[in-house]
Amino acid sequence: MHHTTEAQARAPVRKTMHHAVERLLMFLWGGSSKQYFPEAHYMRGPGPKWREKHGGLQEDSSLVKILNATNEKWNG
Repeated sequence: MHHTTEAQARAPVRKTMHHAVERLLMFLWGGSSKQYFPEAHYMRGPGPKWREKHGGLQEDSSLVKILNATNEKWNG
């Protein structure tokens, strides 16, 4: 005679609830919860529109000075 435990009886209900919650989250987020979009997590710096609006990198910028000095050091 086969007896099912209470945990075994709840397993299909738990699986159905998990699936329902996952589908709800996918609907709310507009896609799969398993997808990964690196561009949503990393800042890549100013783009062409920003440079156009702000005049690009200025020659007196400390970053430009560092880059130029490094370039001269490595390239002679």
